[in-house]
Amino acid sequence: METTEWCLICFDTPDVLAYMPCGRHCYCDNCFCSVLERAIAHEDDHPLPCGSTRCPHPSLQELQAMLTSFPTIQAGQRDDLLGRYAACLPEYNTPTLNRIYCSSQACMIVHGSTRFLDINTCSVGNGSRVRCPDCTTTTCVNCKGPWNGLNHTCILAARDAEDYIASFPEEEKWQWLKCGRCNTWVGKVDEGSCNHMSCRYGRLCSLSCRPCFKLTTLHSCKYEFCLICGREWEGYVLCSHGCPKKGPAMYDDED
Repeated sequence: METTEWCLICFDTPDVLAYMPCGRHCYCDNCFCSVLERAIAHEDDHPLPCGSTRCPHPSLQELQAMLTSFPTIQAGQRDDLLGRYAACLPEYNTPTLNRIYCSSQACMIVHGSTRFLDINTCSVGNGSRVRCPDCTTTTCVNCKGPWNGLNHTCILAARDAEDYIASFPEEEKWQWLKCGRCNTWVGKVDEGSCNHMSCRYGRLCSLSCRPCFKLTTLHSCKYEFCLICGREWEGYVLCSHGCPKKGPAMYDDED
């Protein structure tokens, strides 16, 4: 394959280009920072993409060398990008079925996302549970729900989630529905977001995604469905069964 002398993204030819480990494909400074940010924020864009699927992925040391090669990237920005990229590696490198997240809703609200718990560093007891370093909540490795003490029963985790949803005001309950494939609760970020739902790895997702309250150990679902009718999503912009694009279902009053 011929070596490129332009950025993979913008096709510009600046004075400084950072080459990927393959030695054939390169990025300019702005595009490199952009794709690195996306690789951190979106698992689908991780690891850092190259010009071909046959190209090797860069190691942290190689990423550091690439960032250092750009005089426009200051040391503080470089260290921040590398630190956040390294922090997401344990989660992204763990098979989705084996991932464990903090089961505390309060922790999710405070920090804005559920904390991934690396079983290698967060395990407590005999390895049957993990403890969140942010809120100290203990989560069961098996059912992914809150640990209820020595007499913990996994079925209680599902019951706790049911009670949690039931505690919502009536005008908010419509924003939650169980995934028809994996039985995980899926909820909207706000009433204005789309009713096209996507169950991703057992997390609560819609077009605007927030982390979840897990009910099952199935975390690689990706089932798409309508929040209103619960059926599999078959439309493009609108549900093919006539449900509204946004907001709750509206029914005419019966005579």
